[in-house]
Amino acid sequence: MPNLAVRAEQAVLGALLTDPTLVDQVPYLAGSDFSDATHKWIFDAIAETRAAHPEATDQRLMVLVAASTPEIDVAYLTSLPDRCPVPAHLAAYGRMVAEAAMIRELDVHAHRIARGAADLIRRRASVATSGPRSRGAAPMEAVPGVVTDVTASTRLRVIGGSAQPREIHSCVLPCSARCWSAL
Repeated sequence: MPNLAVRAEQAVLGALLTDPTLVDQVPYLAGSDFSDATHKWIFDAIAETRAAHPEATDQRLMVLVAASTPEIDVAYLTSLPDRCPVPAHLAAYGRMVAEAAMIRELDVHAHRIARGAADLIRRRASVATSGPRSRGAAPMEAVPGVVTDVTASTRLRVIGGSAQPREIHSCVLPCSARCWSAL
């Protein structure tokens, strides 16, 4: 059984394939938020197809998406609407996908910070054993750069690069727990 993040991705794609007009509920999502490459391709194909053919309904949209991305398995694509328990909860599923993407991104940053700290410890140990003649670059210069990258990246994701938080669909907060359990 796929993990909850993948199931939320499937629910988002299923909802969009069921009712393409719901795409306005998840303006904060991008293909890069999806952990599965196939889901990224499908989401990008839905967005591109929707922009080129706004009148396309569920079946027509699915045909156009399948035609635009030959690397997508059509059987899998047609199974996605069945993997969305409640299409009306798309905003909640979308938020779950965005949160999972943020967690993956923070994990990458945490590993960068850990590597920077380990490098700092090695450099300090090297300086302590070899004496002052081999000091080289100041080891503390790398750590603030990583922390600055982390905070800038997180700020962009959390508040969309502005001073105002991104709008969350009214459905997200009250039904988020129900949506997770439905997946």
